Amino acid sequence: MRRVFICTEVSFPRGGATSNYIEYLSLALTSGGYSPIVIGQGKNTEDDLQNFNNRYIYNGIEYYNYSSKVNQSKFKIKRFIDANFHQGKQIVNLLKKYQLTSEDYIIFYTTNCFTINQVLSFAKQQGTMASMCITEHHRKSQFDNRLLYWRYKYSFNYSIAKTKSVIPISRYLEKIFKDKDCNTLLLPIMANPYEFSYDIKINKNKINFIYSGASFTKDSFETMLCSFLLLTKEEKENVCFHLTGVKRENLVKYLGGKKKILDQLELENVINIHPWLEYRELIELMKEMDYLFIARETNQTTVANFPSKVPELMCYGVVPLVSRVGDYTDIYLSDGKDSIIFDGCSPEIGVKALRRAIHMSAESRITMRKNARETAEEKFFYGNWSNKIIDFIEKCRTESIN
Repeated sequence: MRRVFICTEVSFPRGGATSNYIEYLSLALTSGGYSPIVIGQGKNTEDDLQNFNNRYIYNGIEYYNYSSKVNQSKFKIKRFIDANFHQGKQIVNLLKKYQLTSEDYIIFYTTNCFTINQVLSFAKQQGTMASMCITEHHRKSQFDNRLLYWRYKYSFNYSIAKTKSVIPISRYLEKIFKDKDCNTLLLPIMANPYEFSYDIKINKNKINFIYSGASFTKDSFETMLCSFLLLTKEEKENVCFHLTGVKRENLVKYLGGKKKILDQLELENVINIHPWLEYRELIELMKEMDYLFIARETNQTTVANFPSKVPELMCYGVVPLVSRVGDYTDIYLSDGKDSIIFDGCSPEIGVKALRRAIHMSAESRITMRKNARETAEEKFFYGNWSNKIIDFIEKCRTESIN
């Protein structure tokens, strides 16, 4: 089996949404007869170690995380240089141990130009081809560190296109790299609808909404909270907005002087914060949800991005209630069938969307939940993308040889 090395600065597995992206990409490669090996940054889990061959295996995927320790110099620029060059050297050293050859392939998931340049330089010496995964287009306002913003901007504008082979997550990103004369494969966030049992659980007392994570830079969280605040007293009695993976103190910090919004929703028993859940507990909670609520402004970041929570929740029959922005609302979801899509991102618009969901009949809600699950199976299951990914790799390899 041909090996594909997925090189990243993310901890794999169990490293959040990005780690999940890498997992499903790896499983799609496996389904196509390739042997993926993930090289990431962080800790290796001893429970995943196979003593007979000294390899770390998770869900059938081999991985090895290199150390994230870097020089702690008192000089900011020196720390920046050490941190950035450190990653590429670590990856190259591991590729040497794996004895990288021209028969192998590399897929990057990083926007660190130093890492990209170092690994590509080594790969070129071995005659190894590579592709880049790109899932974001960040704005300057999302960076606290000027040097990190410079690195990201340089990487996005120059380094990513060096392979001439890019796997973008959206048509917006696809156009950018096609204009740079890159071969592209438009690939959405994938999922595995068959990982856990599927059974729609209906709460007869409440209509359950969920927001998973704490992406305050992409999602208009204040809009979501204020939308619930605008519901009537009777409507509020029939709903519960579940927040997972976020601490209350972080919400308070985010809201600042508007903390009273959260206080009011808690007083009226509209909101339920789950700062931490065991994985099985989270799965059981998601099965009980009716709707996933995401309000987003239209900007460079949101048009380029594809929220992983959309296909993830749809696997459990949860209906997306989302702003019309990006590919997921344009080419994957169908308003009124498997989702509720609304135009704009204000509380006044958000509450109208909530009311569409709240006042739907129980029978219609069940139908939509079943449709959401079917969409996850048909459009986001990693197995359905396997052949396209393999064909793309082979095409890029053939064109390079010719």
